Amino acid sequence: TFLLAIIGQVTAWKGHEVALRALPTVLKQYPNTRLLIVGKSLWSEDKIYAQHLANLVKELHLSEHVLFTGFRQDIPLMLASLDLLIHCPIKPDPLPRILLEAGAQEALIVASRVGGIPEQVLDGETGFLVEPNQPKELAQAIIKGLSDDSLALHLRTMAGKRMRDLFSIQQHVTRIEAIYNLI
Repeated sequence: TFLLAIIGQVTAWKGHEVALRALPTVLKQYPNTRLLIVGKSLWSEDKIYAQHLANLVKELHLSEHVLFTGFRQDIPLMLASLDLLIHCPIKPDPLPRILLEAGAQEALIVASRVGGIPEQVLDGETGFLVEPNQPKELAQAIIKGLSDDSLALHLRTMAGKRMRDLFSIQQHVTRIEAIYNLI
């Protein structure tokens, strides 16, 4: 069994529907795969979208493969339990914190090539990037990540190193101090 997750606010631009549409392709190769949708809707239009996702799960016959967990506070534990994190927004996401957290936990990441994500995830080096709103491409990247244990381990390790080298609190403090030293 493989455990996948999308973690974040449940809203249309975050691409949950793309992941759900990719899942049947993944299930053809890995039928015991489960997808967690972690997070909740904050606004009334997002609650309508969440209901749309629940209906789509039924329509695609994914009920035994998808679990909506709602809001969770144990994200580090969840990331440590995953085989793969999906972050597939269809609009630019400037600096998704979940990718920083996932990298720090050395999670395997498949994400959309949009906004600031390519700065966080280097395609084929620290995870996989796909074009936004492309379920088939997303499915193929997920399958690639699940099918090669040595590649997955390498990507996880390099993601952790990249997060420590570029995005750690100490790196942030060092860069801020350098700016103040210029003044």
